[in-house]
Amino acid sequence: MDLCGHEKYLKTTMFGLVGLMPDYSMIVVGANMGVSKMTREHLGISLALGVPLFMVITKIDLAPEEKYQETLATLTKILQSPQAGKNPVTIPRGAESDDLDVSVYAKAMPGKEICPIFSVSNVNGEGIPCLKKFMALLTSRVRSSGQFGLSTDPVEFLIDGFYQVRGVGIVVAGTLLAGTVLPGATLLLGPNKQGHFDPVQVKGIHHKRVDVEEAWAGQSVCFAIKTQVKKE
Repeated sequence: MDLCGHEKYLKTTMFGLVGLMPDYSMIVVGANMGVSKMTREHLGISLALGVPLFMVITKIDLAPEEKYQETLATLTKILQSPQAGKNPVTIPRGAESDDLDVSVYAKAMPGKEICPIFSVSNVNGEGIPCLKKFMALLTSRVRSSGQFGLSTDPVEFLIDGFYQVRGVGIVVAGTLLAGTVLPGATLLLGPNKQGHFDPVQVKGIHHKRVDVEEAWAGQSVCFAIKTQVKKE
């Protein structure tokens, strides 16, 4: 998920990190702008929540070498501080990064101690293959942590928001803690003020704003629901 970097949307970033249970945090820093106040804020939030993180210095094609080195040195200093307690690893630039075996760093990420620093350019593509290779090797830390039940377990859905969408009806958003849900499934929603659970029918499922045919444990999804289901 892509979260906001602007100070105005810090609450949105906080919700993404707290409510959506990310496996890892990727903090992007512009080489030409350097380490900003919000970079420090996002780094601090990720550290406080215990989310393993890695850094990406982007726009290296725009920044003078001196500015790039200054940004890299500042990040390294922050990560090595007693408050952060990280072991920063700078991934080499240029052709060396394409042949680098990043699997050792990817495997070490769930341990939260290592923090790789990648340098990329979205214009000329420098560093992108190495970053993509690294991200493809990352495993689902949250799914393997035991925080979620099995897809075969009874459905348990934790709601953190609901909306009235024109043309759709009621939509509930949250995290599927256990089980598997298909369109047409009947679930129990509650408790209501009387402490009861009412049957609802799932009309549709969205995952990352895309219509899907199935949701399983560990996913953050939205269900379009029909509240009046006839009891047989």
